Amino acid sequence: MISRRIAEEVEILKRECASGPDIVRVGVAEIQGKSYVGVRIARVRLNHHKFKQSFGTFLFLLPPEYPKLPSLGVYLDRPYPDVAQRDRHLTLRAHYGTPSMEGQGWYWYCYGLGGFDKASWRRCWRPGSRADNGHNLATLFAAARQAVNS
Repeated sequence: MISRRIAEEVEILKRECASGPDIVRVGVAEIQGKSYVGVRIARVRLNHHKFKQSFGTFLFLLPPEYPKLPSLGVYLDRPYPDVAQRDRHLTLRAHYGTPSMEGQGWYWYCYGLGGFDKASWRRCWRPGSRADNGHNLATLFAAARQAVNS
């Protein structure tokens, strides 16, 4: 089940970052015994010089503790082998307890939020008491897009 909080954050994401029909989709998936809310964002602008294409698709699997804890990476819709050789954050296989999804066509890009330990996450990730005050899915999307494209 998708919480009211996540539904509100999805609406903010649609409004602020990803407009157009069917650009943002949300659903629930049971993966390796854990329930995740997945947020798929199509037609994300990519750095053409880095990726050799202009658009891709992102997938966030929100951890069960979300919004208390954020996602530390985003899944990309292709492995981009040339990019993976140059960018150590495109590890392809997931880390930090996130499920590996390469068998389903999704490849991990780590962006962390100020670091890769829980103390760093707690310093950098500041969700508010409501979806529209403090960090939210739009924040994660902006951080991921910036990291992926730099």
